[in-house]
Amino acid sequence: MKILYDYQIFHMQKFGGISNYFYNLIYNLNNNTKNDIEVFAPLYINNYLDLLPKKIVKGIKINLNKIKLNYNVNNYLFDFKQNNFDPDIVHFTYYKIRNKKNKRSKYILTVYDMIHEQYPNYFCKDDTTNEKKNACEYADHIICISNNTKKKLIEKFHLSEKKISVIHLGADHLDNTPNIEPVLKKNYILYVGSRYGYKNFDNFVKSYCINEKINKNFDIVVFGGEKNKKDIQNEIKKSHIDFKKIHFLNGNEVILKNLYQNASLFVYPSLEEGFGIPPLEAMSQSCPVIASNIAVFRETLDNACLYFNPNSISDISSKIENVLKDKNEVTKLIDLGIQRKKIFTWKKCAEKTMEIYTKVLSK
Repeated sequence: MKILYDYQIFHMQKFGGISNYFYNLIYNLNNNTKNDIEVFAPLYINNYLDLLPKKIVKGIKINLNKIKLNYNVNNYLFDFKQNNFDPDIVHFTYYKIRNKKNKRSKYILTVYDMIHEQYPNYFCKDDTTNEKKNACEYADHIICISNNTKKKLIEKFHLSEKKISVIHLGADHLDNTPNIEPVLKKNYILYVGSRYGYKNFDNFVKSYCINEKINKNFDIVVFGGEKNKKDIQNEIKKSHIDFKKIHFLNGNEVILKNLYQNASLFVYPSLEEGFGIPPLEAMSQSCPVIASNIAVFRETLDNACLYFNPNSISDISSKIENVLKDKNEVTKLIDLGIQRKKIFTWKKCAEKTMEIYTKVLSK
């Protein structure tokens, strides 16, 4: 089968959940020698592409992150690529689609979440995600990464359920990452990812600041995400918490794996997610997890997690304290988490994706 992946996410993200998904999907699909796979990204900034075999990736890595310019160049060349490669499957990596259809090809789109539609005030009006509805109509078939996303997609865009399949993501990508000595030799609570808007980081920090039993004995480690926001710094200062107790770190998956392995607790306070890989990453490294009581986490994490109301600072705080002071609860969450993460593998994700490709081509 000839499969072509487009450039979109790879010229927008150096790292990130979506490009990580495609990297792991393509890596596993490439293990099947019957597949002829290409990622067409003439100008890209993404680091995951560098980990794929060179014969797959068609493009040049650049340091100039001019998204609009790079998009126009990539988009112009993509139509030529379709005609020359003549793929069976074209799998779009994001929602801004301007390309002519090749009559012989089938078009697949992955929808990751409906957060932009649910919380539009957190995003720019010209965000590319606003083109999601048109992309859904363009595609021959849609893959959603959770049942929760599928449900909301149908409700919002009134799409046929027959056009949509659910394929859960994998969470075993850290398993073969090297182990290193502890990055931080302190007791700490871990937070991973963006701290913007619906991620609800502010409530997490406030829950830490109001609880002396927590903030006296544990630091916070924040991995990844944006630069520090002044309002977060002010919140910490108002609470008379030593800002040195909040550690902002960045790095690769080796560092991330180490932080999971040595954290006392992982907290994920999002108001909404499409799937939520970080909690399962934490579980894969024997780190206890507490997270927001939202539908998608009930779907993916089940009973391997302690849940809190993400809108209640006091509830977040009390749940953190309850776990940290109870060794039996920690042991229980670790054991349940290890079992839970076994369900989600990239090999399984790739196999189910290939089933969708084959099914769509047979129509």
